[in-house]
Formats: sequence, C-alpha cells, structure tokens
Amino acid sequence: MLPDITNNLLKCSQEGYLIKIIQQLNKDFAQAGFELNIDELSNAEKVAFEIVRQTEQILIDSKADIRALLYRIDVRESEIRALRQFAAEDVAWLIIHRTMEKVQFKIKFSNL
Repeated sequence: MLPDITNNLLKCSQEGYLIKIIQQLNKDFAQAGFELNIDELSNAEKVAFEIVRQTEQILIDSKADIRALLYRIDVRESEIRALRQFAAEDVAWLIIHRTMEKVQFKIKFSNL
C-alpha cells in the first residue's frame, strides 16, 4: 500500500500541488489534536512515510482517536466501514486520498 500512497503523492508533486496537500494534512491533524508538522519541502516519499508512521502511532494509542481524525478529515463513513481492520497503511491511504480530493476540489473551484 505504501507504494500506492507514494505514487499518488508523486503525481501530485508533478502537478504542482504537493505543498497544498502537506499544508492541508498539517492543518487537519492539528485540528484533530495531533502534531504532524511535515515540512512543506518534503518529497512524496517522506510525506507518505510520515503519514503512515503517525497513523500507526495513533492506532497504537487509541482507535477512538483515529476515528476522530478520519471524521475531521471528512473521510466517507462507507470507506471507514469498508476497512476490515485498521491497518496503518490502509488508514493512511484513506487520509491521503481524501486530502487529495479536498485540495483538487479547492484548486478547481478557486478560479471561479
């Protein structure tokens, strides 16, 4: 799963909005009460690694906290329920995927 996350972030980097994804991730994690602090100059691989690492730590501490984070990020309830287990890479994928959607949506409609 980590290669999938990294590849999607690489695509975002090539399209020029990885920084916006990093900013959104830092904001969402902070609002949910977690310290992420990924440097805006980080590459896609580092971002993927840090999201998986932080997700794994939250899962170790409390599954209730990971649910709160997923709701804060606005991951669809159906996607959360579809998880058979809360593996760090699967949860990280949901976080990255939803963050990418939000950033793409903002970019698309900011020009109106």
